[in-house]
Amino acid sequence: IVWKEVLTSAETLKPHLDRNPQLLRPSGQVNKFELPDEFFNMSVDEIKREQRVKTEALERESMLRTKAMREKDELKSAIKYYRFVLLRIRFPEQIILQGVFRPLELLSDVRQFISGCLLDPSREYSLVFLKNTLFDDTANLAQCGMAPSAMLNLSWSGGEDSVGFPAEQIFKPELFCRLQSV
Repeated sequence: IVWKEVLTSAETLKPHLDRNPQLLRPSGQVNKFELPDEFFNMSVDEIKREQRVKTEALERESMLRTKAMREKDELKSAIKYYRFVLLRIRFPEQIILQGVFRPLELLSDVRQFISGCLLDPSREYSLVFLKNTLFDDTANLAQCGMAPSAMLNLSWSGGEDSVGFPAEQIFKPELFCRLQSV
């Protein structure tokens, strides 16, 4: 009886998402891969599923809906289908910082993550996604179209790009020592 009271009176624990920060250095082998011809062949089940998805999309698009309604549906589907968002931030030094987020997290959370990985957290930068500079820190990742994954480009403010800055002087040592080549 005592254990039951303890369990019912205890506060609920909210799980904390581990961002799993990783530094990656792209090698020349990144874009060189070969897939067998069988990879492109579709099974009967895959063809049926694709047909069903296209039919549903056609029905949905044939209804008259406002732009706001369509955007709301896209946001719902991104949240429904993707529990996590894998973000990669490409630095001018040709190093990629990778982290895991939830679709409803804000762009300010991404900025906080980046600043937390830098040796100088006050260093100013701008983020670019799909040729658009990201200014609205109150937008969530699903609204920005970053689910399930996205590559952001970081550029240093004030024109202080990679000239004369080795990567060891940019990232925290505990993160830099785990740099991986991909």
